[in-house]
Amino acid sequence: MSPRPREAREATSEQMVAPPPQDLMAEQALLGAMLSNSGAIAVVRDRMTPDEFYRPSHGTIFAAMLEMHARGKPVDSITVAAELYEQGLLENVGGSDFIYALPDLCLVAANVAEYAAIVKEMARRRAGIATARRLEQAFAEGTSSQQKAAGLELISLLGLDAVISIDPDTDPKPALPAGLDGEARLP
Repeated sequence: MSPRPREAREATSEQMVAPPPQDLMAEQALLGAMLSNSGAIAVVRDRMTPDEFYRPSHGTIFAAMLEMHARGKPVDSITVAAELYEQGLLENVGGSDFIYALPDLCLVAANVAEYAAIVKEMARRRAGIATARRLEQAFAEGTSSQQKAAGLELISLLGLDAVISIDPDTDPKPALPAGLDGEARLP
């Protein structure tokens, strides 16, 4: 049997790559809730950052709403579209029709905290994947200091930095249990 052509192998491996974790409907519902209920902004303003959105345009809209709210300006579809137009960003985020449609994508504005939690969780997962890729690259190609830095980044991402105190420059190599230290053990 002859090997498959290179193009076929590449197409198959590309198909196997999963998209990054994201929930665009939750992102749009969150923005819609903020546009339709000013109280929703107060719920999420300290819980979220614009860079936690998968779609950068959603983060741009979110940031504009937070800035407007902080300045005491009313936040609704018309005012946000006008603000983004003034900043030269309206077409970059999908235009005024997209902004006007966002409130309709939010089924229940009272669920804004749950929408924010979903968006944050997806951002956390993407960060974990990115950290794992940096860790993989550091171990495949990097120096020991790059490996330590990537490992510490992973520990921090997992929230273990408060539990584990590791100084890679001064702490000795951790002892492994018998049988896991690389020496063969016979029964």
